[in-house]
Amino acid sequence: MIKFNAVVFQWSQLASFALLVIWRICHTYLLISILHNMCGNGLLAVLCFFAITFNDLRSSFTGKAFSPQLINLWFASGLFALMAIWKSRNKLRLGVTPVVKRRIAPQIVLWHPPLYPWFKLNTDGLAKGNPGLTACGGIFRDNFGRFIGGYCQGFGTQTTFFSKLIGFIIGVDFAFHCGWHHLWVESDSTAVLQCLSFSSFVPLWPLRIVWYNCLTRIQHISFTCSHVLREGNSVADRFSNLGLGTSSRIWHAIPSPEVWKEIDFLSLFNHVSLVAKENELEWFSVLVWQIWHERNRRLHGYDVVGFQDLVIKASVWWEGLRVQKVDEREANTIQTAVGLTPSSSFRKWKKPENGFLKLNVDAAIDIHKGIFGTGAVVRDEQGKCVGVLASPGMGVVDP
Repeated sequence: MIKFNAVVFQWSQLASFALLVIWRICHTYLLISILHNMCGNGLLAVLCFFAITFNDLRSSFTGKAFSPQLINLWFASGLFALMAIWKSRNKLRLGVTPVVKRRIAPQIVLWHPPLYPWFKLNTDGLAKGNPGLTACGGIFRDNFGRFIGGYCQGFGTQTTFFSKLIGFIIGVDFAFHCGWHHLWVESDSTAVLQCLSFSSFVPLWPLRIVWYNCLTRIQHISFTCSHVLREGNSVADRFSNLGLGTSSRIWHAIPSPEVWKEIDFLSLFNHVSLVAKENELEWFSVLVWQIWHERNRRLHGYDVVGFQDLVIKASVWWEGLRVQKVDEREANTIQTAVGLTPSSSFRKWKKPENGFLKLNVDAAIDIHKGIFGTGAVVRDEQGKCVGVLASPGMGVVDP
Protein backbone atom coordinates (compact mmCIF):
# COMPACT_ATOMS: atom_id res chain seq x y z
CA MET A 1 0.00 0.00 0.00
CA ILE A 2 2.84 2.34 0.83
CA LYS A 3 4.55 1.56 -2.50
CA PHE A 4 1.31 2.25 -4.39
CA ASN A 5 0.91 5.61 -2.67
CA ALA A 6 4.50 6.56 -3.57
CA VAL A 7 3.87 5.80 -7.25
CA VAL A 8 0.64 7.81 -7.21
CA PHE A 9 2.48 10.73 -5.56
CA GLN A 10 5.24 10.68 -8.23
CA TRP A 11 2.71 10.60 -11.10
CA SER A 12 0.79 13.46 -9.53
CA GLN A 13 4.00 15.53 -9.36
CA LEU A 14 4.76 14.71 -13.02
CA ALA A 15 1.23 15.67 -14.06
CA SER A 16 1.48 18.94 -12.16
CA PHE A 17 4.78 19.77 -13.86
CA ALA A 18 3.33 18.92 -17.30
CA LEU A 19 0.31 21.14 -16.66
CA LEU A 20 2.61 23.99 -15.59
CA VAL A 21 4.67 23.67 -18.81
CA ILE A 22 1.52 23.61 -20.94
CA TRP A 23 0.20 26.70 -19.15
CA ARG A 24 3.47 28.57 -19.76
CA ILE A 25 3.49 27.62 -23.43
CA CYS A 26 -0.06 28.84 -23.84
CA HIS A 27 0.75 32.13 -22.16
CA THR A 28 4.11 32.56 -24.06
CA TYR A 29 6.14 32.66 -20.83
CA LEU A 30 8.22 29.53 -21.47
CA LEU A 31 10.94 31.36 -23.42
CA ILE A 32 11.42 33.90 -20.59
CA SER A 33 11.83 31.08 -18.06
CA ILE A 34 14.32 29.21 -20.22
CA LEU A 35 16.41 32.34 -20.88
CA HIS A 36 16.36 33.09 -17.15
CA ASN A 37 17.88 29.68 -16.40
CA MET A 38 20.34 30.05 -19.29
CA CYS A 39 21.70 33.57 -18.92
CA GLY A 40 20.58 34.83 -15.50
CA ASN A 41 18.78 37.96 -14.44
CA GLY A 42 20.81 40.30 -16.69
CA LEU A 43 19.43 39.07 -20.01
CA LEU A 44 16.03 38.51 -18.44
CA ALA A 45 15.89 42.17 -17.45
CA VAL A 46 16.75 43.22 -20.99
CA LEU A 47 14.07 40.95 -22.47
CA CYS A 48 11.50 42.21 -20.00
CA PHE A 49 12.48 45.79 -20.80
CA PHE A 50 11.67 45.23 -24.45
CA ALA A 51 8.62 43.09 -23.55
CA ILE A 52 9.84 40.21 -25.68
CA THR A 53 7.73 37.06 -25.71
CA PHE A 54 8.03 33.97 -27.83
CA ASN A 55 5.52 35.28 -30.36
CA ASP A 56 7.35 38.61 -30.56
CA LEU A 57 10.68 36.88 -31.16
CA ARG A 58 9.21 34.60 -33.81
CA SER A 59 7.45 37.42 -35.61
CA SER A 60 10.64 39.50 -35.57
CA PHE A 61 12.25 36.91 -37.83
CA THR A 62 9.34 35.61 -39.86
CA GLY A 63 7.04 38.61 -39.96
CA LYS A 64 9.33 41.02 -41.80
CA ALA A 65 8.35 42.10 -45.30
CA PHE A 66 11.51 40.81 -46.97
CA SER A 67 11.90 39.62 -50.51
CA PRO A 68 11.88 35.82 -51.04
CA GLN A 69 15.63 35.97 -51.67
CA LEU A 70 16.34 37.49 -48.23
CA ILE A 71 13.81 35.84 -45.91
CA ASN A 72 15.83 32.64 -45.51
CA LEU A 73 19.06 34.58 -44.99
CA TRP A 74 17.39 36.77 -42.33
CA PHE A 75 15.97 33.75 -40.51
CA ALA A 76 19.31 31.89 -40.60
CA SER A 77 21.17 34.94 -39.26
CA GLY A 78 18.85 35.00 -36.26
CA LEU A 79 19.42 31.33 -35.53
CA PHE A 80 23.20 31.72 -35.77
CA ALA A 81 23.06 34.78 -33.51
CA LEU A 82 21.21 32.82 -30.83
CA MET A 83 23.68 29.96 -31.18
CA ALA A 84 26.59 32.40 -30.72
CA ILE A 85 24.94 33.83 -27.58
CA TRP A 86 24.41 30.31 -26.21
CA LYS A 87 28.05 29.33 -26.81
CA SER A 88 29.32 32.52 -25.18
CA ARG A 89 27.04 31.91 -22.20
CA ASN A 90 28.46 28.40 -21.75
CA LYS A 91 32.02 29.67 -21.89
CA LEU A 92 31.29 32.36 -19.29
CA ARG A 93 29.60 29.82 -17.00
CA LEU A 94 32.63 27.53 -17.28
CA GLY A 95 35.09 30.37 -16.72
CA VAL A 96 36.42 30.44 -20.29
CA THR A 97 36.89 33.82 -21.95
CA PRO A 98 35.15 33.86 -25.36
CA VAL A 99 37.58 34.40 -28.24
CA VAL A 100 36.40 36.68 -31.02
CA LYS A 101 37.61 35.41 -34.38
CA ARG A 102 39.04 38.15 -36.54
CA ARG A 103 38.90 38.17 -40.31
CA ILE A 104 42.21 37.25 -41.90
CA ALA A 105 43.24 39.66 -44.62
CA PRO A 106 44.01 38.07 -48.01
CA GLN A 107 47.68 37.58 -48.78
CA ILE A 108 49.39 37.63 -52.16
CA VAL A 109 51.72 34.65 -52.52
CA LEU A 110 54.50 34.92 -55.09
CA TRP A 111 57.57 32.85 -55.82
CA HIS A 112 60.81 34.78 -55.20
CA PRO A 113 64.14 33.91 -56.87
CA PRO A 114 67.30 33.34 -54.80
CA LEU A 115 70.45 35.44 -54.90
CA TYR A 116 73.50 34.43 -56.90
CA PRO A 117 75.03 31.79 -56.67
CA TRP A 118 72.17 30.02 -54.93
CA PHE A 119 69.71 27.57 -56.50
CA LYS A 120 66.18 27.21 -55.28
CA LEU A 121 64.43 23.86 -54.94
CA ASN A 122 60.68 23.59 -54.43
CA THR A 123 59.52 20.13 -53.37
CA ASP A 124 56.12 18.58 -52.78
CA GLY A 125 54.38 15.26 -52.37
CA LEU A 126 50.84 13.97 -52.47
CA ALA A 127 48.75 10.95 -51.58
CA LYS A 128 45.37 9.99 -53.01
CA GLY A 129 44.18 9.05 -49.57
CA ASN A 130 46.22 8.72 -46.40
CA PRO A 131 47.53 6.11 -46.94
CA GLY A 132 46.97 5.90 -50.68
CA LEU A 133 48.67 6.19 -54.05
CA THR A 134 51.61 8.59 -53.53
CA ALA A 135 54.11 10.53 -55.64
CA CYS A 136 56.62 13.32 -55.17
CA GLY A 137 58.15 16.02 -57.33
CA GLY A 138 60.37 19.08 -57.34
CA ILE A 139 61.73 21.88 -59.50
CA PHE A 140 65.12 23.66 -59.57
CA ARG A 141 65.46 27.32 -60.59
CA ASP A 142 68.40 29.74 -60.54
CA ASN A 143 68.72 33.36 -59.41
CA PHE A 144 67.06 34.56 -62.65
CA GLY A 145 64.09 32.25 -62.09
CA ARG A 146 65.09 30.14 -65.09
CA PHE A 147 64.08 26.50 -65.19
CA ILE A 148 67.06 24.24 -64.42
CA GLY A 149 65.31 20.91 -64.08
CA GLY A 150 62.54 18.99 -62.42
CA TYR A 151 61.85 15.46 -61.20
CA CYS A 152 58.97 13.21 -60.22
CA GLN A 153 58.44 9.64 -59.00
CA GLY A 154 55.58 7.46 -57.79
CA PHE A 155 55.77 5.13 -54.77
CA GLY A 156 52.58 3.13 -54.61
CA THR A 157 50.57 3.04 -51.38
CA GLN A 158 52.15 5.25 -48.72
CA THR A 159 51.28 8.23 -46.52
CA THR A 160 51.37 11.94 -47.34
CA PHE A 161 54.28 12.55 -44.98
CA PHE A 162 56.25 9.78 -46.69
CA SER A 163 55.79 11.38 -50.12
CA LYS A 164 56.78 14.87 -48.94
CA LEU A 165 59.84 13.61 -47.06
CA ILE A 166 61.10 11.43 -49.92
CA GLY A 167 60.56 14.34 -52.32
CA PHE A 168 62.82 16.47 -50.14
CA ILE A 169 65.47 13.73 -49.96
CA ILE A 170 65.51 13.16 -53.73
CA GLY A 171 65.83 16.89 -54.38
CA VAL A 172 68.85 17.25 -52.08
CA ASP A 173 70.40 14.18 -53.73
CA PHE A 174 70.01 15.70 -57.22
CA ALA A 175 71.50 19.02 -56.08
CA PHE A 176 74.50 17.34 -54.44
CA HIS A 177 75.40 15.22 -57.48
CA CYS A 178 74.86 18.11 -59.92
CA GLY A 179 77.28 20.35 -58.01
CA TRP A 180 74.68 22.88 -56.83
CA HIS A 181 76.25 23.42 -53.42
CA HIS A 182 74.33 26.60 -52.57
CA LEU A 183 70.83 25.24 -52.08
CA TRP A 184 67.67 26.89 -50.81
CA VAL A 185 64.78 24.45 -50.29
CA GLU A 186 61.15 25.53 -50.05
CA SER A 187 58.35 23.20 -48.98
CA ASP A 188 54.74 23.64 -47.94
CA SER A 189 55.12 20.88 -45.32
CA THR A 190 56.02 22.18 -41.87
CA ALA A 191 56.43 18.58 -40.67
CA VAL A 192 59.30 17.96 -43.10
CA LEU A 193 61.04 21.20 -42.16
CA GLN A 194 60.71 20.40 -38.46
CA CYS A 195 62.47 17.08 -39.03
CA LEU A 196 65.61 19.07 -39.86
CA SER A 197 65.43 20.87 -36.53
CA PHE A 198 65.17 17.76 -34.34
CA SER A 199 68.25 15.56 -34.32
CA SER A 200 66.26 12.86 -32.50
CA PHE A 201 63.93 12.33 -35.47
CA VAL A 202 64.13 8.75 -36.80
CA PRO A 203 62.08 7.97 -39.92
CA LEU A 204 60.58 4.62 -40.76
CA TRP A 205 63.02 1.97 -41.88
CA PRO A 206 62.43 2.35 -45.67
CA LEU A 207 63.69 5.96 -45.42
CA ARG A 208 66.19 5.63 -42.60
CA ILE A 209 69.35 5.15 -44.67
CA VAL A 210 68.51 7.73 -47.35
CA TRP A 211 67.52 10.24 -44.66
CA TYR A 212 70.87 9.93 -42.88
CA ASN A 213 72.67 10.23 -46.24
CA CYS A 214 70.63 13.37 -46.93
CA LEU A 215 71.68 14.92 -43.62
CA THR A 216 75.32 14.13 -44.40
CA ARG A 217 75.10 15.86 -47.81
CA ILE A 218 73.45 18.91 -46.23
CA GLN A 219 76.44 19.29 -43.89
CA HIS A 220 78.81 19.51 -46.88
CA ILE A 221 76.94 22.26 -48.75
CA SER A 222 75.58 25.74 -48.04
CA PHE A 223 72.00 24.99 -47.17
CA THR A 224 68.90 26.82 -46.01
CA CYS A 225 65.21 25.98 -45.99
CA SER A 226 61.95 27.84 -45.55
CA HIS A 227 58.21 27.28 -45.56
CA VAL A 228 55.99 28.43 -48.42
CA LEU A 229 52.23 28.41 -48.76
CA ARG A 230 50.65 25.94 -51.16
CA GLU A 231 49.88 28.74 -53.64
CA GLY A 232 53.61 29.46 -53.96
CA ASN A 233 54.46 25.79 -54.46
CA SER A 234 52.05 25.01 -57.30
CA VAL A 235 54.69 24.02 -59.88
CA ALA A 236 56.19 21.40 -57.56
CA ASP A 237 52.68 20.11 -56.92
CA ARG A 238 52.16 19.61 -60.67
CA PHE A 239 55.40 17.68 -60.90
CA SER A 240 54.09 15.45 -58.11
CA ASN A 241 50.93 14.79 -60.11
CA LEU A 242 53.12 13.73 -63.05
CA GLY A 243 54.73 11.13 -60.79
CA LEU A 244 51.45 9.32 -60.23
CA GLY A 245 51.74 7.75 -63.66
CA THR A 246 55.15 6.12 -63.14
CA SER A 247 57.15 4.22 -60.54
CA SER A 248 60.51 5.30 -62.02
CA ARG A 249 62.42 8.42 -61.11
CA ILE A 250 62.14 10.83 -64.08
CA TRP A 251 64.28 13.94 -64.64
CA HIS A 252 62.81 16.73 -66.79
CA ALA A 253 65.56 18.76 -68.47
CA ILE A 254 63.01 21.02 -70.19
CA PRO A 255 59.66 22.30 -68.86
CA SER A 256 56.86 19.82 -69.40
CA PRO A 257 53.67 21.15 -71.04
CA GLU A 258 51.59 19.34 -68.41
CA VAL A 259 53.32 21.44 -65.73
CA TRP A 260 53.10 24.89 -67.28
CA LYS A 261 49.75 24.74 -69.09
CA GLU A 262 47.72 25.67 -66.00
CA ILE A 263 49.76 28.78 -65.11
CA ASP A 264 47.66 31.90 -65.76
CA PHE A 265 49.01 34.97 -67.52
CA LEU A 266 49.13 37.09 -64.34
CA SER A 267 51.43 34.59 -62.61
CA LEU A 268 53.58 34.38 -65.72
CA PHE A 269 53.83 38.16 -66.02
CA ASN A 270 54.69 38.51 -62.31
CA HIS A 271 57.40 35.90 -62.75
CA VAL A 272 58.85 37.68 -65.80
CA SER A 273 58.73 41.08 -64.08
CA LEU A 274 60.81 39.67 -61.23
CA VAL A 275 63.56 38.15 -63.33
CA ALA A 276 63.65 40.31 -66.49
CA LYS A 277 65.36 43.61 -67.08
CA GLU A 278 63.47 46.65 -68.39
CA ASN A 279 64.26 46.05 -72.07
CA GLU A 280 63.50 42.33 -71.71
CA LEU A 281 60.17 43.13 -70.10
CA GLU A 282 59.33 45.48 -72.98
CA TRP A 283 60.19 42.76 -75.49
CA PHE A 284 58.04 40.25 -73.60
CA SER A 285 55.08 42.67 -73.53
CA VAL A 286 55.34 43.34 -77.29
CA LEU A 287 55.60 39.61 -78.04
CA VAL A 288 52.55 38.80 -75.89
CA TRP A 289 50.59 41.56 -77.60
CA GLN A 290 51.50 40.15 -81.03
CA ILE A 291 50.42 36.67 -79.94
CA TRP A 292 47.11 38.07 -78.69
CA HIS A 293 46.64 40.02 -81.95
CA GLU A 294 47.20 36.90 -84.08
CA ARG A 295 44.91 34.93 -81.82
CA ASN A 296 42.11 37.43 -82.44
CA ARG A 297 42.69 37.28 -86.20
CA ARG A 298 42.41 33.50 -86.19
CA LEU A 299 39.34 33.66 -83.96
CA HIS A 300 37.59 35.95 -86.48
CA GLY A 301 38.56 33.86 -89.52
CA TYR A 302 41.51 35.88 -90.88
CA ASP A 303 44.87 34.52 -92.03
CA VAL A 304 47.62 34.42 -89.42
CA VAL A 305 51.41 34.31 -89.67
CA GLY A 306 53.68 31.52 -88.47
CA PHE A 307 55.70 31.57 -85.29
CA GLN A 308 58.93 32.77 -86.91
CA ASP A 309 57.16 35.58 -88.77
CA LEU A 310 55.37 36.51 -85.54
CA VAL A 311 58.70 36.86 -83.72
CA ILE A 312 60.04 39.00 -86.59
CA LYS A 313 56.98 41.27 -86.43
CA ALA A 314 57.35 41.59 -82.68
CA SER A 315 61.05 42.46 -83.11
CA VAL A 316 60.20 45.17 -85.65
CA TRP A 317 57.59 46.63 -83.32
CA TRP A 318 60.00 46.54 -80.40
CA GLU A 319 62.78 48.25 -82.33
CA GLY A 320 60.30 50.89 -83.47
CA LEU A 321 59.23 51.43 -79.87
CA ARG A 322 62.81 51.87 -78.72
CA VAL A 323 63.61 54.32 -81.54
CA GLN A 324 60.45 56.27 -80.77
CA LYS A 325 61.39 56.50 -77.10
CA VAL A 326 64.91 57.67 -77.94
CA ASP A 327 63.61 60.28 -80.41
CA GLU A 328 61.06 61.48 -77.90
CA ARG A 329 63.70 61.76 -75.18
CA GLU A 330 65.99 63.75 -77.46
CA ALA A 331 63.12 66.01 -78.59
CA ASN A 332 62.10 66.67 -75.01
CA THR A 333 65.70 67.49 -74.11
CA ILE A 334 65.92 70.02 -76.94
CA GLN A 335 62.55 71.58 -76.07
CA THR A 336 63.58 71.87 -72.43
CA ALA A 337 66.85 73.54 -73.43
CA VAL A 338 65.04 76.23 -75.47
CA GLY A 339 62.41 76.79 -72.78
CA LEU A 340 59.49 74.89 -74.32
CA THR A 341 57.21 72.44 -72.60
CA PRO A 342 58.18 68.88 -73.54
CA SER A 343 55.52 67.12 -75.58
CA SER A 344 54.92 63.43 -76.00
CA SER A 345 53.77 61.58 -79.06
CA PHE A 346 52.29 58.91 -76.82
CA ARG A 347 48.74 59.55 -75.69
CA LYS A 348 48.46 58.49 -72.10
CA TRP A 349 45.28 58.00 -70.12
CA LYS A 350 44.73 60.92 -67.75
CA LYS A 351 43.04 60.75 -64.39
CA PRO A 352 39.85 62.74 -63.84
CA GLU A 353 39.66 65.68 -61.49
CA ASN A 354 38.79 65.22 -57.84
CA GLY A 355 35.16 64.29 -57.36
CA PHE A 356 34.76 63.06 -60.94
CA LEU A 357 34.62 59.60 -62.50
CA LYS A 358 35.99 58.85 -65.95
CA LEU A 359 34.18 56.54 -68.37
CA ASN A 360 35.99 54.90 -71.31
CA VAL A 361 33.91 52.98 -73.84
CA ASP A 362 34.68 50.96 -76.95
CA ALA A 363 33.01 48.48 -79.28
CA ALA A 364 33.98 45.78 -81.79
CA ILE A 365 32.04 44.20 -84.64
CA ASP A 366 32.38 41.07 -86.74
CA ILE A 367 30.50 41.66 -90.01
CA HIS A 368 31.03 38.09 -91.22
CA LYS A 369 29.41 36.46 -88.18
CA GLY A 370 26.90 39.24 -87.53
CA ILE A 371 27.89 39.83 -83.92
CA PHE A 372 29.23 42.76 -81.96
CA GLY A 373 30.38 43.60 -78.45
CA THR A 374 30.58 46.68 -76.28
CA GLY A 375 32.80 47.41 -73.30
CA ALA A 376 33.23 50.15 -70.74
CA VAL A 377 35.37 50.90 -67.71
CA VAL A 378 34.84 53.51 -64.98
CA ARG A 379 37.77 54.84 -62.92
CA ASP A 380 38.04 57.40 -60.13
CA GLU A 381 40.42 60.32 -59.55
CA GLN A 382 43.13 57.93 -58.32
CA GLY A 383 42.92 55.76 -61.42
CA LYS A 384 41.33 52.85 -59.56
CA CYS A 385 38.74 50.78 -61.36
CA VAL A 386 35.21 51.37 -60.07
CA GLY A 387 33.28 49.20 -62.53
CA VAL A 388 33.50 47.44 -65.87
CA LEU A 389 31.02 46.30 -68.49
CA ALA A 390 31.29 43.75 -71.29
CA SER A 391 28.16 43.05 -73.32
CA PRO A 392 27.79 40.88 -76.46
CA GLY A 393 25.18 41.50 -79.13
CA MET A 394 23.68 39.91 -82.23
CA GLY A 395 23.12 41.56 -85.60
CA VAL A 396 24.99 43.75 -88.02
CA VAL A 397 25.12 47.38 -86.92
CA ASP A 398 26.96 50.48 -88.00
CA PRO A 399 30.43 50.73 -86.41
